[in-house]
Amino acid sequence: MRHGVVPLEGVGSRGQPAPIDLVAAAACDVERVLEEQELVLSMKYALLTLTAAERALVYALYWERKSLAKYSEETGTPVRTLSYRRAGVLRKLRAFMGVPEVSKGKKTAEYGYLADSHGAGVCRG
Repeated sequence: MRHGVVPLEGVGSRGQPAPIDLVAAAACDVERVLEEQELVLSMKYALLTLTAAERALVYALYWERKSLAKYSEETGTPVRTLSYRRAGVLRKLRAFMGVPEVSKGKKTAEYGYLADSHGAGVCRG
C-alpha cells in the first residue's frame, strides 16, 4: 500500500474474480432488476387501460391459467368470441408496451420470433 491506495495487481488471481469484476457484475444485476421493475410497472398501467371485462379475461387466461373452453363454460360466451377478445386485448397491450405487431409466418430478426401456421409464437432465439 502506498499513499493509502491498495494496488490491484494480482487481485483476482487463483480463480477468484477481481473486486472490479464483482462491482461490474453487481451493477449489471441492479440494472436488470430496475428494468424488470419498470416493465412490471408499465404492464400494470397497461392493464389499467383495459375494461373490467378485458381484465377479467386476462386474469382468467393468464393468471388462473384457464383454457378458453373452460372460461367459455363459466361465462356462457362462445369460445370464438373469447378468442377474438383475447386477440384484441393482446393487441392493445402490445401497442401500450410498444411491442411491434408480428404477422403470421413472418420472422422479425429483432425479436427472433416466428409465428407458426396457427399464429402461435415460437421463440427462435
